[in-house]
Amino acid sequence: MEEKEINLLEILGAVWQRKVVLILLAIIIGALAFVKVNYFTVDKYSSSGTLYVSNISSDVDTNKLSSSDIASSRELSATYKEILNTRSFLNEVATVVGGEYSWAEIKSMLTISSVNETELLSISVVSKDPKDSYAIAQAILEKAPGKLISVFSSGQVTVVDEAVFEKNPVDKGAVKYTILGALAGIVLGVIIVLLFHFFDNKVHKGDDVAKRYSVSILGEL
Repeated sequence: MEEKEINLLEILGAVWQRKVVLILLAIIIGALAFVKVNYFTVDKYSSSGTLYVSNISSDVDTNKLSSSDIASSRELSATYKEILNTRSFLNEVATVVGGEYSWAEIKSMLTISSVNETELLSISVVSKDPKDSYAIAQAILEKAPGKLISVFSSGQVTVVDEAVFEKNPVDKGAVKYTILGALAGIVLGVIIVLLFHFFDNKVHKGDDVAKRYSVSILGEL
């Protein structure tokens, strides 16, 4: 098979000529993404709360704390998060909420993150039932102080924000996925156009003959 010379302007021209195909694919795939997210994705509900954690005991004079003490507490946040994700701790949480979920299922619902790199830990639980999300988040907040203090006896853990019961589902991101679907449609359209362009061996104009066979064209009919 003869090699086809790659000409950027020709490629752009071929894509532009079939812009209707790109638009149609963008609309179709974007609409499919919207329908899937809105009508075929299960609603999920979130409940969250906040913990204050520190490796410094509450009876220590806070006025005498150095910047290294504060930095040390922040660095330990990663360790605190790992402890709250352990099987032993989440089994305790599973027992509190009635054993409906295993520790692994609870772990998949749980997100623990540091708030702006401070000693605050955000506890967030997302599930298909708002009552379950609230119950699990509240159980974690209630059990966390005892668990963390048992590991770091010199520290302190305080619940700053109790779990919140949310009746409204989490945003499914329909707009984001619709845009991504539309972009995917455009990319797919461009790939299809390029494949047709590169595998098209038909002669469309005199210049095609001149390029393919290295001959001069005297005229066209």
